[in-house]
Amino acid sequence: VSINATVNFFKDLGLEVNSKKTQVMIFNTKGHSAKQFSSIKFYIANNLLTKADSYVYLGLVFKPSGSVSAALKELHTKANKAWFSISNTLYQNKKMSISKSLQLVDSLVTPIGLYACEFWTPLSIPTKNLETRESLLKFWEGFLPETLNQRVCRMLLSVHKKSSRLAVLGEMARHPLFLKAIIQSLKYEWHLKNITTSSLISSSLKEMYSHANQGYSNWVTTLDNMKSLLAIPNLPRYLPPKKVGVHLKKIVHSHFESFYLREINKYSVGDDGIDHNKLRFYKCFKGSFTKEPYLDLVKNRNQRTWLTRLRISSHHLSIETGRWAKPRPIPINERLCKYCSEGLVDSESHFLLGCSTLSNKTRCFESKLSAMIPDYSSLTSKDKISTILCPTSAASAKLVNKYINILFKARECIDSGEHISSLTFPPTIEQFCSDDLNTSDVGDSMSLSDSDSLSLSDSENSSLDDFEI
Repeated sequence: VSINATVNFFKDLGLEVNSKKTQVMIFNTKGHSAKQFSSIKFYIANNLLTKADSYVYLGLVFKPSGSVSAALKELHTKANKAWFSISNTLYQNKKMSISKSLQLVDSLVTPIGLYACEFWTPLSIPTKNLETRESLLKFWEGFLPETLNQRVCRMLLSVHKKSSRLAVLGEMARHPLFLKAIIQSLKYEWHLKNITTSSLISSSLKEMYSHANQGYSNWVTTLDNMKSLLAIPNLPRYLPPKKVGVHLKKIVHSHFESFYLREINKYSVGDDGIDHNKLRFYKCFKGSFTKEPYLDLVKNRNQRTWLTRLRISSHHLSIETGRWAKPRPIPINERLCKYCSEGLVDSESHFLLGCSTLSNKTRCFESKLSAMIPDYSSLTSKDKISTILCPTSAASAKLVNKYINILFKARECIDSGEHISSLTFPPTIEQFCSDDLNTSDVGDSMSLSDSDSLSLSDSENSSLDDFEI
């Protein structure tokens, strides 16, 4: 009956359905293939129609189960190809600002991954993630396009794939793509409700609401649930579409930013009475979902990489590597520093200012930093850590980055039994402030008489593959 109605509809318009190019897909909850329905036949004008197990309509792959997972995987594959076509250019251009890099990604890659997300986003959210606002916002981690978004962000920050996803987004104030998909879905629903009631799409919307009233779950019931969880009011139809998008974006982003702060400040206390939240160090100086100033102050990615890695715990200190131990993680209070005899946990704070083996390097660094920040020496240890990791000038950011690099390289020398040579820093602040500074220039400009010091350049030897999944 439906096929005949479709044929008659086009016939009234003076068009004829081409039976050779027309296929039938039998949707069923178990996703059975067409072979399971061999006895069922469909015709158009006595012409037998082919039954299909997969069909591409308007760029989306449909399967008999009605699931959108196949369509999402296909879009994800295409988005990955688009990313690979520009990733090497972005990686090699280390002085391109993060905002420009993300603008390119959002123009050339993101639209492919989120193609038709207005349709498939509500259908891709599991029922368990529609119970509370918290569970809905947590689905950003399971949202397939976010995999690529994380890959992009990690490359721009030069951190490894085990880095905290929340910290990676927080450094750049980059909202998950799931939020964008939600906003576009809600905006599309608002548009459908305000178009002429005589249109086919309006009739389809009415039919979905009719099914919803009968207790069936569908596209509109999921959107209504999302609006309820996110406290989104009914927007008047006279609003310009652009203002609708701005209003929805403000509400959704606000909810996620509050969720973000709750997550990084969460206390995950174990049996040992210690907080096991991976972001327990990050939350000491991260108080809002805003882009960190040093990312804009230091144009050259190589001159801020080590600072980023220490901030978000994307490193190989014992406090972090102890989590990876098999068959079970090493208790936090046993993840001790093996480079000094104090018997203290090898944490980020200990690494920066507390390790006695590298104390000469620390004194050299603090003397340089005190010249840039006069009141630094009067700060408490906690405030010193925040000052070091939240630099407010290009010069201090580059100095901190070089210092962290030197400490890690010094530990590598100790591990390999090599002699640690003289520690050097550029003699003038102007050298640190120069955006055109060649990374190889930051090395041999100032030698100290310190017998336990190290000379390094800021150049990176890592490749693009180090930041891929």
